[in-house]
Formats: sequence, structure tokens, C-alpha cells
Amino acid sequence: MVQFIKRTPDEVDNTRLGVKGRVSYPIIKGFMETGYFLAEVDLTAEKRKPQTMYALITSYVKTHELPVKPLMRSSKLYLMRLDIDQEGSKVENWKESIGDNNAAEDGPPITKEEIRKRAGG
Repeated sequence: MVQFIKRTPDEVDNTRLGVKGRVSYPIIKGFMETGYFLAEVDLTAEKRKPQTMYALITSYVKTHELPVKPLMRSSKLYLMRLDIDQEGSKVENWKESIGDNNAAEDGPPITKEEIRKRAGG
């Protein structure tokens, strides 16, 4: 049986050990801070497989509607920014460029031609 102990609000510790995206959040945050348009994610220090990381990051990006496109090619994980072009210039309407879907839209993998087109070249 569970027991309850009466407490006042002052007795409750207000600090939280957040679990906000324990895996995906730091990776995406780090990638966004680099300013790179496209980068390979080095997973040598990570215990998860690239396919698992791809699934976790794709879900996180989709849920939070972030301007990042995760890509899997030859068992390597890549992240591509949708809010900047290859030169680093800001793309104001990045959501419109991919339609009504968010950055992790369903469908066929992105092609090299699509990457060049989004990069403006």
C-alpha cells in the first residue's frame, strides 16, 4: 500500500533534472550551433547505431518542427539545415519550400539535385 506524507509547497525542491531530448536535443543543438548547411554526424563515441539515432532524431525534429533534415546514406547519419542555404544565407520560408510537412517529411530520400536546388546552385 502507498503512503502519503503531508508537505508544504516550501518543502518541495523546485530544481528539475530535465530529460528534454536526452539524446536528440544535444546533437541537434550542437549541429545548429555549427552553422553548417550539411554535416555528417560522427557516432564513434555514441553507443547507439546510426539507424537508431536516425529514428530518434527524425522523431524529435518532426515533433518540434525544426529546420533540420536527417539523412541516412550508406549507414552514415547526416543532418541538413533547411533554414539556411549552402553559403549560410538565411532562408526565410523554409517551411514553405518543403510543403505542408515539416523538416522530417515522409517520402523518398532527398536527392543530390534537391540538395543543390535548396542550396541555390
